[in-house]
Amino acid sequence: MSVLVYVETNFLMSVATGREKRGDDLLATASQSVRIAIPSSCYMESFSAFEAERKSRNRFQEELGRQVGRLRRDVTSENARALLDHVEKARIANGLLLNDVQERLFQFVGRAVSVLEAIVEAASVVRNAVNERIILDPTDNLILHAILDHARRNPGIEKATLTENARDFDLGEVREALAEAGVTRSFRSAADLLGWLGSVSK
Repeated sequence: MSVLVYVETNFLMSVATGREKRGDDLLATASQSVRIAIPSSCYMESFSAFEAERKSRNRFQEELGRQVGRLRRDVTSENARALLDHVEKARIANGLLLNDVQERLFQFVGRAVSVLEAIVEAASVVRNAVNERIILDPTDNLILHAILDHARRNPGIEKATLTENARDFDLGEVREALAEAGVTRSFRSAADLLGWLGSVSK
């Protein structure tokens, strides 16, 4: 049986942030019978999402710095000295974690881009996304329209989506649009998707 799986930005970021540990296992299933596709705009969105993560981490780092300054001014409390030690270690760990996220994202994108089938958003897809707001978020709406267009152009194949983004992709109207395009299954984790792929390939 031929299977076509759609992933989006959330897949890349979930691997980068450590929420998804089986990303490479899913990449390894790509074959003539299992195609994995992603809208090309998702790569750019993942880099933008990382920048948002960087800003969030930097704000946290600044707050930790303020706490360090306050704790250092307390010269009598043993608890203040103990907490200062923890906060200073947290500052170091916060910076290292941001480096981890960046390294995992860039390395995984580097591996994924040679495996995933890129869906290039044609002008007609962009127009559809502008004219039909199925998802309120414009970026996710464009991603959805790219998937719908690709799914319609690939009939007769079992299709599924992988996304943790239930806020946007688990809406009734979105599920209906996907089903009409032949995308009848949705998974929240690579582990669940891999389990299903194992069952349909038997």
